[in-house]
Amino acid sequence: MTTKLSDRTNILEKVEVKLQEIRQDPERVKAFQKMAVAAIHHGKESGEWREYMMMLTTDENDLRRLLALDGSESDPEISTSRAYLVANAVCGSDTTMRTGFGTNNIDKVFE
Repeated sequence: MTTKLSDRTNILEKVEVKLQEIRQDPERVKAFQKMAVAAIHHGKESGEWREYMMMLTTDENDLRRLLALDGSESDPEISTSRAYLVANAVCGSDTTMRTGFGTNNIDKVFE
């Protein structure tokens, strides 16, 4: 099965809008980081993972991608992008600035 970047959705653009909102409030940044840690510890099939991803999007199709419920579970590039979305939230002093780093394949679609 081949994949390509989708022209109909851009999860990263939507995530960036959410992150800009979160960055405005240091307390929201702390809460966001705590949610990311919980998502990492409990794994991608957990309620904590879902709660974290719901902070990033309210779009049902995007959420299905972020939760690996859209058939993209076995795609290594998309899986890596999902991992970066969570890991980057807690990886350094500029965390919320770099949450989208390494996630450029999250918008791939299957043909």
